[in-house]
Amino acid sequence: ESKGNVNGSDTNTVTYTVKKAKLDYKLYSQPDESHTLKVHDTITYFIELENSGNVHFSEDIVVRSKVPNGTSYVEKEEKVTPVGFSLMSSTKDKVNVIKPTYKDSMLEWVIDYNILKTEKVVLSYDVRVDDISLIDENTLINQATINGEETEEVKHKITNPEIKLNKTAMPASGSSVKVGNKIKYFIDVENQTESTYAEIITIEDTIPEGTKYVEGSAKVEGGLKKEPILKDNKLIWTFNDIKDE
Repeated sequence: ESKGNVNGSDTNTVTYTVKKAKLDYKLYSQPDESHTLKVHDTITYFIELENSGNVHFSEDIVVRSKVPNGTSYVEKEEKVTPVGFSLMSSTKDKVNVIKPTYKDSMLEWVIDYNILKTEKVVLSYDVRVDDISLIDENTLINQATINGEETEEVKHKITNPEIKLNKTAMPASGSSVKVGNKIKYFIDVENQTESTYAEIITIEDTIPEGTKYVEGSAKVEGGLKKEPILKDNKLIWTFNDIKDE
């Protein structure tokens, strides 16, 4: 806005509209931060860029994001419409493939063409939770940078599934038995977390010396139909996906 003065009288006001590009950005995920995750879960991170200015954004944009400790980068096979390495333009109504470089756990994208005014670009990639021991305080933290500027952090709590085993017998331990008596053993397997335990669990129980396994007597309660394998005088069960029960 500009205004002059001639012999003490103001001239009319001349108004200018300043045009400039403004890049907004954010990092978010699916599942979002309200979800507690576990080993083997996959997280998709999204880095959203939006030109909220009134002219095209013509500068090169360098986006970097480090794969968090305790996770691994999930590389995807290229498809016609890729789910992983994608750049989506809301105004162009198409999907362009931008493959990031990946080195030393760092992903980097370079966007070297104009982002139109009001246009939105979304980059995404997947990681899988592998090792909870490498995740500080069981909190997975991720962040991205756009031309050196940091996004807000995205945090997920990671559960450490705990399996409790307890073996009992009927007659109870310490009771007297004689030749020909049967002893029934119970092995309780309890998932003490609030999520499904996805690790494979192998339970082995050795048949005591001086006894013989009664064929067909092994049963599994709790909805899991699983017959054991008898090998080297051991009963062996293998389970996965034990729910919170």
